[in-house]
Amino acid sequence: MNHRIRRYETCDSTNERALCALDKGTGQHGDVLIAKEQSQGRGRQGSVWWSAPAGGLYLSMIWRPKQAINAVCLTLAGGLAALDCAQLSGLDRCLLKWPNDLMVGDKKLAGVLVETRGLEPSQPRYVIGIGLNVGQESFPTDLQQEREVTSLAQEGIDSCLAEAEEHLIKALDQRLEQAARTPSSLGEDFLTASQLAGARVEVHSGNQVHRGRLLKLEFEFDLDSEPVLCLETAPGVVTRLVAAHISALHSR
Repeated sequence: MNHRIRRYETCDSTNERALCALDKGTGQHGDVLIAKEQSQGRGRQGSVWWSAPAGGLYLSMIWRPKQAINAVCLTLAGGLAALDCAQLSGLDRCLLKWPNDLMVGDKKLAGVLVETRGLEPSQPRYVIGIGLNVGQESFPTDLQQEREVTSLAQEGIDSCLAEAEEHLIKALDQRLEQAARTPSSLGEDFLTASQLAGARVEVHSGNQVHRGRLLKLEFEFDLDSEPVLCLETAPGVVTRLVAAHISALHSR
């Protein structure tokens, strides 16, 4: 994929800049926006992504596929791309946490936010935003109190932003292509990367909690329908849960 790369010393949010470009008609398929600092970096469900100019990679890509793709599928693609990037940088002890967090143990290394602007069936438009902690040697105390975080540098990986950027763009290209061509394999890869395939899990969906065995390779993706998580809640009993409604998924 060809990329036009736009760089900011600082901006409100690379996702917001990308969405604005789409609104103005100037955002093209494959455009990449990268900031050294974000004043209003954001995450899933209105959370804030700390984006000080201290070694983080804040990147958004505009993606305009030929047909609409479920946002959950794209979120998993972004998470797997962040995982690929970390592994290419030399960090191989990461896990994916549903649906958009890349973790090292209990510490968050990266996050993904997929946003849309106008879902006309004939012109689907998406922005895939990824925040990856690369060179930070420390984080604010109040941030650590809210949730433990880490960086490649803190995990002993010597990776510069330019190298991480190259790895991430390449990985995201590959994972988005996978999402478009073989979305079911993306679900399989997520299960492997989360180490939850076949495991006993607890799933929070809406205001309900489900417990059971996560069936291996049973994400059922379809480009124009909701992905479904299949859970064996009793011997021979399979509960199907719409992935978009799942707020938490973890081992028991």
